Amino acid sequence: MALGCFGVRAFKHLVSNLSVIISLIIPVYNNAVYLKDCLNSVKSQSFSQFEAILINDGSEDASLDICESCAAEDDRFVIINQQHQGVSQARNSGIKAAQGQYLAFADADDILMPTMLEELYSAAKLKGADIVSCAFRLIEPQMRDEFFRLAPELQEEPHSKRVMRLIHEHPIYNSMWNKLYSAELIESREIAVPEGIVIGEDSLFNLMAYYYSRNSVYLDKVLYIYNYRQGSAIHTKENQSNRLALLAKRCELAQVLNIKESAFASLAEQFYSLLGSEFNKIALPELLKGISRARLSKANKDAYNLVWLRLYPLSKQLAQFKFRAQRKYKHIVKIISLKVGKK
Repeated sequence: MALGCFGVRAFKHLVSNLSVIISLIIPVYNNAVYLKDCLNSVKSQSFSQFEAILINDGSEDASLDICESCAAEDDRFVIINQQHQGVSQARNSGIKAAQGQYLAFADADDILMPTMLEELYSAAKLKGADIVSCAFRLIEPQMRDEFFRLAPELQEEPHSKRVMRLIHEHPIYNSMWNKLYSAELIESREIAVPEGIVIGEDSLFNLMAYYYSRNSVYLDKVLYIYNYRQGSAIHTKENQSNRLALLAKRCELAQVLNIKESAFASLAEQFYSLLGSEFNKIALPELLKGISRARLSKANKDAYNLVWLRLYPLSKQLAQFKFRAQRKYKHIVKIISLKVGKK
């Protein structure tokens, strides 16, 4: 079944499927090469009371055809078509359309282990948890194959400490795709995936979800396979400037949520450290070029002149960057100054 953007609300009001317990939300954008494997892993779930909401985010390859073929074979699969707006907006579209008591997320090139939904749901019911997370496997073809899980001493730690883990960006807590969320929690607190953030939107969503949740559980089983694709959109955008923007947003959010000073101080330290590395990104390459050229010169005077010619324009660049950075992040610096006394 395919829905246009204007059909989502009508769909929710006109169709009431009481058998849906979990809504699995999968953004799809030009994932034709890997999409079938992902959808087959969803079809093979031992837990049957789910709906899979496929948000076709303006794909230009065969992704939509694959989604439509899957939906024609299995009416638990629903398609939402929209213009390309990015993964955050696509996930939010899925959240709005979801009918389940719980929400789960997956990337269109990843794999769910056959018992994933069943085991996450069982843990949520058994422990009365708003959020259940699990261990996962990361595969980067011809590069690495790693398992990510919580250390034994962290597995039973109090729920309140998990917000701290998010501040420190623990991989188990950062991502949305290795979790099950109470739909009531997400709806009642109006939690959405922040739009306009290029990287790290998962961690911002989880910071809000864990902060407002009453109880969370970690399941020490590898139930999700995350395929790391070199050159994919999310990894090509992993750079210092985008990272700085993410940390600035985390500082803002931590202020709104009134995160305690010790955690906020750690976040502020990350922000200032990365802000400093932005200066180094400009300074070091230019300085090294100047020194390298100076070594090749035969006279000290020539060496001095060559290095100076590099450093003088560099000093201008640094001054300009400092001015732009202070202006752009002035409100963040003010928040940090008020919260932890940094000047």
